[in-house]
Amino acid sequence: MKYFFWTISVNTKEFISNAVAFPVWISIAIGIIYVLFIKLKYKKKFDRRMLTDKILPLSLMTFIYTMIAQLTILRRFTIHNTVDSFSEIWEGWLPFKQDFSFDLTSIQNIIMFIPLTLTVNWFILKFKEKSLSAKKIIILSTAISFGMSLFIEISQAIFHIGMFQISDLTYNTLGGIIGAFLFNLITKNAQKQQ
Repeated sequence: MKYFFWTISVNTKEFISNAVAFPVWISIAIGIIYVLFIKLKYKKKFDRRMLTDKILPLSLMTFIYTMIAQLTILRRFTIHNTVDSFSEIWEGWLPFKQDFSFDLTSIQNIIMFIPLTLTVNWFILKFKEKSLSAKKIIILSTAISFGMSLFIEISQAIFHIGMFQISDLTYNTLGGIIGAFLFNLITKNAQKQQ
């Protein structure tokens, strides 16, 4: 059990050092660009409502997309990998014990895509200023998470920076679906309180 917690500790430190700084700067830049665009095009003043209803959802969604791209594609370009990207296509379904740690990739793939669909649906809700039905949210979230996962897997295969695995597609899509159910639950509770 201590190896399991040690693995979580190491993965958390690696995640913070490798995947947070770049997405933070990109999301701040996108927020600033959006404010400038609105000010120049519509001559609107910056107010608190613009921050909470437009800039925050846009910046958070940008942060999540960039973080996922950083973790799965961008940081891997420094690794020279000549292995066949399709050699483990049916692998990676269960966490297994390595020498001193567990491979938690399957769990990470689920967790990584939960905030993706949460933020995308929040972004749509705020920018379209209308809510989607629960069924549409689940369908949209499934399509977005599967599409993003497929893009990642194909990119990893083309550039030889990772393994194309069906398990990754499955777990990423599952994470997106969980995010959709959570979003539906959150919005349903918010509507009850109003």
